[in-house]
Amino acid sequence: TISGGLPSYALPPGTATTPDNTGECLGIGSVGGVSSTGVGAHTSLVMKNSTFTGCGNNGIEVTNNWVRGGGPGAAPGPQLVSLDIDNSSISGSRYYNLWFNNVTPLTDLRVRVQHTNLSTSLSGVAVAFDQQLATASTDSAEIDLGGGALGSEGGNCIFGGAIYNLESTGYDVSAEHNWWGSPSGPPAGTVVVSPAGYAIDTSRPLNHAPGACNGSGQSH
Repeated sequence: TISGGLPSYALPPGTATTPDNTGECLGIGSVGGVSSTGVGAHTSLVMKNSTFTGCGNNGIEVTNNWVRGGGPGAAPGPQLVSLDIDNSSISGSRYYNLWFNNVTPLTDLRVRVQHTNLSTSLSGVAVAFDQQLATASTDSAEIDLGGGALGSEGGNCIFGGAIYNLESTGYDVSAEHNWWGSPSGPPAGTVVVSPAGYAIDTSRPLNHAPGACNGSGQSH
């Protein structure tokens, strides 16, 4: 129930001085360097048949934030962040229900979410994937909320964000076959991507709320 607020670049902007704060139901930090085998750190979350509701700050906040050492022979930074979420509920958070926030260079990002309730952010954005473009980069990224290369079937509930339902900065997102609170798909202005050249695919929306919504699906 504790909220540490959000950083200045988040939505809504806050005053927190670190990107990972108190109040998350689950906070994940990709902050390691190199393993004993010389491989950059791997960070992996597998969440199935689980529920986080009413989280005081964010539901799940995943932050990649490790400053690489410089010079010859410097250890590699984080190599992989992988999220696999299925048949779960992360809903009703104060700010983000699911937020991946990349602050420093990352080699690979893999996100697969299906049959999961991601609805209702009380004061912010329901789902977001953000890359802080001034300091971060990702060599290869696949974010699949439905219809993408990682095989997500969709069936997610993505609606009720106080600011946006789905937002992305610096990443393409596949988000087909989901429920957006209406059979016609996401309402205008509730799905936002930047900068130019990136895209969020919300095609083929579901025409009724799937079981993942647990009775919370809205229709108009």
